[in-house]
Amino acid sequence: MEYARGGRERWWRNTPPDQLEGVRQLLRLDDLVTSSRQQTERWVDEYLEPRYPELVEPFWAALHAYEQIISDGHVRKDLLDLIVSAASSPRRPLADSVIGDLMDLTAKFPEARDSVVGMASSPEKHVRFNALRCIDKNAPGSFTRRLLKNGLVDSSKHVRLLAGYRTSSLRQIQLIPDLERAVQSEGDPKTKSELRHNLRILRDGYSFKRLPAGKLYLWIACADGVHGNALSLRNIPRIYKQFRERIKANITAEELG
Repeated sequence: MEYARGGRERWWRNTPPDQLEGVRQLLRLDDLVTSSRQQTERWVDEYLEPRYPELVEPFWAALHAYEQIISDGHVRKDLLDLIVSAASSPRRPLADSVIGDLMDLTAKFPEARDSVVGMASSPEKHVRFNALRCIDKNAPGSFTRRLLKNGLVDSSKHVRLLAGYRTSSLRQIQLIPDLERAVQSEGDPKTKSELRHNLRILRDGYSFKRLPAGKLYLWIACADGVHGNALSLRNIPRIYKQFRERIKANITAEELG
């Protein structure tokens, strides 16, 4: 049986790079992002059930609910509740395996967006964090901006950090003033630095950032995403090419935010 698994791949692209690789290795999600039911069953049999047997039932319940909603073309509350419950779980193997499906639904159904808005107002910071991961790039702008604007002033620095990253990656130029205020008011030095980095990419189209290893990188916002290059003589041709492509594509600082 073939079925859509695109949502899981999309949430990878919406996750900060420094968080992504560890999650992929930990959960073996490379095996889960697939169009084959047989491969998903193998992921459950070989990874999920031996390590987290208590998560198998809610995982399948959420997956079947997602497939039923897509098949029906409309949302049933009982099915949506199963997906939202799994996406709100503090257990990463469960939440991370279904967030992509809920994200996919936010682009298609207002009921899904309302549920994610509810997640974003949860007293639990991990639920608010996951809510920001559920924003699909094709979701209505008003929905996206509402969640990100609130996320930038969240009480949790982890939520603020993700809100800044997603504001930049989703090119929400309307939120540049909000991101500027978030940078100014941020008290945590590391979070402040990351917010400033995302602001520069969004507003200016590029940003310099020194990685923990000590190398200085230049990050450039291009049409196909943000590219980071270590500053070195060897990389000058690549950096020059990316700036040329940026200009050629007519991507201005205002368009990128």
